[in-house]
Amino acid sequence: MRFSHPMHDDPRPSSSLLIGILLLASALRPALHAQSTQAPPRPDNSAVNKQDQGPNGVTADQQNMNPADRALSDKIRRSIV
Repeated sequence: MRFSHPMHDDPRPSSSLLIGILLLASALRPALHAQSTQAPPRPDNSAVNKQDQGPNGVTADQQNMNPADRALSDKIRRSIV
């Protein structure tokens, strides 16, 4: 025996549901459009690396090898991983 409920007799969605979906879609549209218009970041950092080529640029291979500096480097590397 099947029971009928007045809300389930009409297979069409209600107008308030359709209005809600349309409002949600219109509210999300500017956010989706703004994301697609931004330029992607450049894949290389060669401009940043040029600062290491100068005479005053300090790089990782110039690190002091005394125990205190080595311990500090080790601690930094472990915190990153």
